[in-house]
Amino acid sequence: MRRAIYLIAGILLICGVAYLSWFNTESVELHLTRDWSVHAPVATELTLAFLLGVTLVLIANGFRESRRAVSRWRRRRREMKDARRQALEEEGRRLLWAGEPDRARSVLARAQRSQATREALLSLMEASLAGDNPQEARRLARETAAPLADDPEVLCALAEACRRMSDTAGAIGALERGRGRYPRSVRILAQLRDLYVDAERWSEAASVHAEWLSVRARTPSAAEQNLLWGTRYEAALTIPGKETRLGALEDLVTQAPQFIPAVVSLGDELMAAERMPDAVRLWEHTLRQTPRTVIAERLASAAPDRSARDRLRNILRKLRGNNLDAGAVHVLAAHLWLSDGELDAVQKELGAVSGPAERSIRYHLARAWVNEQRGRTVEALNAYRQLPGADLEYRCTACKRPSHSWSAYCRACRRWDTFRSSIELAHD
Repeated sequence: MRRAIYLIAGILLICGVAYLSWFNTESVELHLTRDWSVHAPVATELTLAFLLGVTLVLIANGFRESRRAVSRWRRRRREMKDARRQALEEEGRRLLWAGEPDRARSVLARAQRSQATREALLSLMEASLAGDNPQEARRLARETAAPLADDPEVLCALAEACRRMSDTAGAIGALERGRGRYPRSVRILAQLRDLYVDAERWSEAASVHAEWLSVRARTPSAAEQNLLWGTRYEAALTIPGKETRLGALEDLVTQAPQFIPAVVSLGDELMAAERMPDAVRLWEHTLRQTPRTVIAERLASAAPDRSARDRLRNILRKLRGNNLDAGAVHVLAAHLWLSDGELDAVQKELGAVSGPAERSIRYHLARAWVNEQRGRTVEALNAYRQLPGADLEYRCTACKRPSHSWSAYCRACRRWDTFRSSIELAHD
């Protein structure tokens, strides 16, 4: 079809030229420059002008088509390059999930060199971390140009690499950058909070955790509430001024009266401020509401005379609760009678002990001391031999970490108010 059109156009052109030549035989002078002119028939000059126009049109059309051809070639080349990169990324991800991080890192590095994309960078950092090479992951993140360097997932991966290298400051810095750009990101807030806890930057940890809870907009679980009170408690203890520290602890006890670490520390601060009656009232009220051995111990240490110990023994006898351990109550009462030297009363309390309290260190110590005071050497030695020497006085209920004394915070499992005595007044 196209050839027929070209043939018809050629015939028409020849006919047109012949027609013009038949009726225009005279020559015309055409000046191309000042000194150069051409003499030719009118028909010839018109034909040449027409052919020149056609040539220019064809050249312009050829230039346009060549540009389109180059554009198509570049697009195809880019598509092929993207396809190769995607194939490398897919292969790298497959190797990573197949448990071959070193091979995955090699393949993903080729994809990253081909084109630095967000997915390739994240996969390469993940492969570096999986291959126990956090230095490489940190280098990749720090050498990345904007805007990838401020991508939240890249910053989280950078923080993880820094954390594995024990670079807590670097990890916190990366997440703080992410928080500046994405202040309501649940993932960034949670990771930043945990790093603040690791660094014992309690004030920041409490603030970030409270913000994390507000973003989630749901009722906190027991563990989340424990973390909130715990970080606020630790932040209150770091306040330098005595009065300010007392005020912060009082606010915390008002908000969380059953958070025992705050009650214990507030009482200790009141004792240090020579406000012993206030401390005793606080501890007695808490002991009645939440029976705990550590509170009884604090009251026993603050009982200077027989009347104060009688008051504490009376409180212990009146404790009620379905989860109360009566054996523990008798053991604590026996030790209070020991302070008064009342051997018969000690013997009576020990005789009423049953259950797990019979295996505690305090129970056997009290028995040994009574027998020793009464001159029963053999019985005293037997009681000493029965001491569970490997058992410590306190133990974390979450991770079972033992301790010689009560502690508000367990660094092993990062929880508060988990240490319980071997003769705990109430079962959890």
